[in-house]
Amino acid sequence: MKKVWIPVAIVTVVGLLGVGIYGIVSISKSVNYEVLSYAVQSLDNVGVTFRVSFLVTNPSSINLEVWNQEYEFYVGGFKISDITSTARYTLLADNSSVIPLDVRFTWDDIQTKVAPLYSQTSTTAIGDLPVLIKGKLSAKTSFLRISHVPVRFNGRLWWFLP
Repeated sequence: MKKVWIPVAIVTVVGLLGVGIYGIVSISKSVNYEVLSYAVQSLDNVGVTFRVSFLVTNPSSINLEVWNQEYEFYVGGFKISDITSTARYTLLADNSSVIPLDVRFTWDDIQTKVAPLYSQTSTTAIGDLPVLIKGKLSAKTSFLRISHVPVRFNGRLWWFLP
């Protein structure tokens, strides 16, 4: 009788973890991102840093804590920058929160990565170029902690332009 309980317990634990992981991944896919504002954070001889504030809406009924955010920023199919943040943020249940992220561009990046975007303006207006921010983050609900949760944000460049 004892030998039957061991596999049952293992299957139950694995099943509960699977349901929890599925829950966090589905929450991360339903979270809505909106560009709220951006501003020049710092300017130096190496480059420029922009602070982009995102309004993040958590539609679930569970508070979600996020940290270790790592994103890649693409415009018109070109990788423009990497974005990282180790700060911890709590996304309140059924509510919106503001998450600021710093985007760093070196002057070399602007010459080699941003300048080619203008080659696409003969067929597409610069503001209509697609923006893709994809990456991963660590997340925690009240009982489960997961790393490498996938995040994806699609938009248009005009959302970032004045």
